[in-house]
Amino acid sequence: MPPWSCRVLPLLAVATFACGSPAAPSSNPALTQTVESAHFTFHFTSGDSVDSTWQEQFHEWAVRQLDVTPTRKITYNKYQSRAHMGQVIGVSNTNGFADPNSFTVNTIWPTDNHETVHLYTSTFANPGPVALFNEGIAVAHQVNPAANDFIPRWSGTPLDDIARSARQSGTLPALSTIIETTGFRAIDSNVAYPIAGSFVRYVLDRFGLAPVKEFFRRGTPNDPAETVRTQFLAVFGVTFDRAEQDWLAHLSGV
Repeated sequence: MPPWSCRVLPLLAVATFACGSPAAPSSNPALTQTVESAHFTFHFTSGDSVDSTWQEQFHEWAVRQLDVTPTRKITYNKYQSRAHMGQVIGVSNTNGFADPNSFTVNTIWPTDNHETVHLYTSTFANPGPVALFNEGIAVAHQVNPAANDFIPRWSGTPLDDIARSARQSGTLPALSTIIETTGFRAIDSNVAYPIAGSFVRYVLDRFGLAPVKEFFRRGTPNDPAETVRTQFLAVFGVTFDRAEQDWLAHLSGV
């Protein structure tokens, strides 16, 4: 699986603000077109396009939110579809993925907030913690600064609304079941990702960025639940289970 892969996401999950369906792959799949902006080098096919202005606006917002200063440009490879991505790089089971080591985003979307956040967080934690937090922080920043919309969404729906709805319907998973990356990856991404985003957004708002960064630095993707719990308590001063209970109370408006 590629680094930071969102391998099973539906077409509108990775870049919430992309509109329409990707075009069919061209007979020549090479990414022959290049556009340079202040912080990105975009590659795409003839007849396709990217939205460099939107991406730069998101970049300026996100690096302030995460208090990071990337020292190199992001390479942004835009494909026409999953099939096209498979033609070019042999990966066709995902809408997009980030490779922190090459500071590259591979995506089917003309804009991508989710995968770029993975690159930003890699500047202070690579590989970072378990998927609940690594994917959660990316989803928690799925906003649209260009439209002055700073509510994180999943396929257009606010994350907390998704979590509340799942709780009301009895389908909200206990965070203990997805605290390990294997458990997180085992359930429907349309459940795991927005739930993780809602929880991590709550943690960020409650505890602030500095301890979240410290927690990320201490973790690895394959940490067992016991290690995650120990690190969470050490960094945030409350147990993981207590934080989950407080998050649920927050969803209830208590």
